[in-house]
Amino acid sequence: MKHCLVPAELSCVRAHGSAIVTIRRESLRRLLSGSSSASCPRRMRLAVSSLLLGIAVVSVSCVEIGVGGYKQLVLPPLSIPNDIGATVRIEGGTFTTGAPSDARKRPTTPNSDRGWVEMAWPPHKELARSFEIGKYQVTAREFCDFLNEIKPTIIEARQYIYLDKTSTITMKESKYEPRDGYKYSPAMHVQIRGARKYCEWLSAKTGKHYRLPTEIEWEFAARGPQDRTFPWGEESAIGRAYLRAHYWYTDDSSLPGVIAVGQFPSGASPEGVYDLIGNAEEWCANYLYDYTEGSVGADGTKFERFANPPDDCRSCGTRDTGVPQIAIRGGQYVDFNHPATGWTRHGAPARKLEPGEEGFRGKTFRILRELP
Repeated sequence: MKHCLVPAELSCVRAHGSAIVTIRRESLRRLLSGSSSASCPRRMRLAVSSLLLGIAVVSVSCVEIGVGGYKQLVLPPLSIPNDIGATVRIEGGTFTTGAPSDARKRPTTPNSDRGWVEMAWPPHKELARSFEIGKYQVTAREFCDFLNEIKPTIIEARQYIYLDKTSTITMKESKYEPRDGYKYSPAMHVQIRGARKYCEWLSAKTGKHYRLPTEIEWEFAARGPQDRTFPWGEESAIGRAYLRAHYWYTDDSSLPGVIAVGQFPSGASPEGVYDLIGNAEEWCANYLYDYTEGSVGADGTKFERFANPPDDCRSCGTRDTGVPQIAIRGGQYVDFNHPATGWTRHGAPARKLEPGEEGFRGKTFRILRELP
């Protein structure tokens, strides 16, 4: 369903913390006079900030319109973190991983007909050793630095990131650059090999051991020993995480559906890890597996293989999906009414892309540093 928010002449470019809109001069008069098309009966209040060379730049100050049934909110003022690339120490401990035993009775639980609860059952005790995890998701700028330094061939680059008009990265004159307005947004459409290769590159540059977080570590960072539903607790994710459906300032679905990292302090974990829920979903290190009552983290040898699996491992993972899948965590809505939680999980195929095959969209990642 197409949702018209402003006249057809309006061209939106969502830039981090606010919707920045460029409008032809003739359209400006119609907006300010309250004119709107028949398909747009409700108006947004717009604050005009400048008018230069026939182009008006306006920012959305109030939105009172339901888009697809979702209440529309106003993004917090843009504040770019000054510690992008930082990691946060998570002290090890035991916790209960998986969907709670009473998950189906909880209002925060996604619809059971999608299999979200079954995928995360049975709940069981896990052990997480101390580690450092990325405070933010890896940004487009950081991933461009990586690509421009290793200079992959076109064939190699396809296995690292899929570039299309909804990616936050583009290529200009043989150089990778963040798409305009998305420099500090998550690197989008990263492939699993790109995420792994980035960690290898960062390890070589710093002399420290970086890799992707396993599901165990990701969930422990999100839920803690308190077994929270969300990183911040039990309160609703609305207003605490970037859920695009609530900030749909444009009906242009060709734009990347993410914003700058670190824009929702109230949605961070107690340790200060941002965007574990909201923005983009994240690759984990391990292959998707069926939960049992046993602990993976308690067995050091088993966990080492779990956290550092080989590529194209046909025998890895235990989910009956036809092809091995890499675990995915976080993200935005998992069904119409429910955002992702700290325990929701699914997977994406781990196979190498064939020539001409489109890459996987919507994925990003964060780093984990193993501690001595």
